[in-house]
Amino acid sequence: MKEWHSTSCKPKAEQTVKVLLNHTELLTFLQLGPLIFLVVVSLSCAGEETKGNFSPSNNCGDVDCFPDECILEDNHAICISTETPNNENISETEDLDLCDQESDFPIEQEPVEEGIPQECEPQDDPLLLPGEIRLTTDGDFIDMPFINYDIHENTVVFCDDDWKMHICKLPCGTCEIKEFPDSEYDCVYPTVYKDTVACNTRLIHRDPENREDLLLYNISSGEIRYPTDVGDYLDMHGNWIVWIEFAPDLYYYNIADGTLKSIETSSSSTSDCLARTSDEKIVWIRNYSNEYTDVMLIDLHDSSSLKKINETKGYTGDPAISGNWIVWISDLFLGTLNPNGESILRAYNLFSNERITIDPQPHQKTYPDIDGSRVVWTDFRNGGRDSFGYYFNSDIWLYDLERREARPIAETNLLQLKPRISGRWVLYLDTRWRSPQDDLVVFDLCTLDWYESDPMCVGSSKKRQNH
Repeated sequence: MKEWHSTSCKPKAEQTVKVLLNHTELLTFLQLGPLIFLVVVSLSCAGEETKGNFSPSNNCGDVDCFPDECILEDNHAICISTETPNNENISETEDLDLCDQESDFPIEQEPVEEGIPQECEPQDDPLLLPGEIRLTTDGDFIDMPFINYDIHENTVVFCDDDWKMHICKLPCGTCEIKEFPDSEYDCVYPTVYKDTVACNTRLIHRDPENREDLLLYNISSGEIRYPTDVGDYLDMHGNWIVWIEFAPDLYYYNIADGTLKSIETSSSSTSDCLARTSDEKIVWIRNYSNEYTDVMLIDLHDSSSLKKINETKGYTGDPAISGNWIVWISDLFLGTLNPNGESILRAYNLFSNERITIDPQPHQKTYPDIDGSRVVWTDFRNGGRDSFGYYFNSDIWLYDLERREARPIAETNLLQLKPRISGRWVLYLDTRWRSPQDDLVVFDLCTLDWYESDPMCVGSSKKRQNH
């Protein structure tokens, strides 16, 4: 038999609960739920007159125990519990005054597993496809032709047409505007990595002939810094930010130690653009005066590692990098820009030297992005260019390097453009609400059957059903 206390018996409320837990009625009690538990506690706490309902054993004198639950040991009365076959796993309880803590007992509360996002309210928008969230509202839109937005994990940052910075949190897509009073304009070319946002801005009291300023904003702490001048088309991964200067040269800056370096072009007939970075490597496009381009790569810790990635001479564009994979667009026409808009999406693995063609179809493709094994891009197989040279009816497509399969994730009769991908989220421009103005939409890959059992989706919230 197990001893609760060696000197005295506990208040009747605790006795009542413990006796129930130590008898064969345990299963029945648990099934009836918290309501019976509260009723028992309430009755036991009703007052001293309830003591008369229970008779102590003859051996215990004034010690208030249940019948046959009190014994004498060393001339002291003690209360004991009765052993039953079902009480092996019931541990001794702490001294709790249930009468003083009755408000702390939850009623009918379902357990919430840590790390699982709560269900978000569906957006009441008939134009949204399943899995989509519209981030912009009727009061703001994205200013083209810049890529004025970025995403990392569950954080989205974008600059609206008034150059205000918006920071949005997923999965629910709640956004807030962050203003910087020391800046003439708050936000151009934003990029985000974890809790740090970087963008191009200009301080109010700067000499207008000077270059723009790099703004660093920490979302958690609220810290704001302007550590150096900056150029255009910023991209960030880890502590490194890369950008292109008007010179035009490529610069990279370490936000941890303030190191600023540049990669100068080899001659006046070349220029660099569209730099992206991942895992302390940079890829970018090098343009030559005779209208062909190369995809270049460098390791930030080895200046001698500079090399060309594409094998054929021609027009290449829009590189992106994630880990060991680089993707880019290769045009079918060598030596000139392709007047028919035909292009091929290619990938190269830095570790294995494997080269693959992601999509061999010759229709126009632009702006690929990659995260891990997943590649997204703008696809014009259902559209093209009109007589004025403007694109129409583009879609967002996805390719999985592990599955070696492609599929569309956003198809409408208008434009979806310039995707960015991070984890389960794909971010892109969309004109279906206010064409030709651009809204910003995010798509949840966890709503696809491909990724139902993927680690990034296990335990995620249910599929969003827009209506």
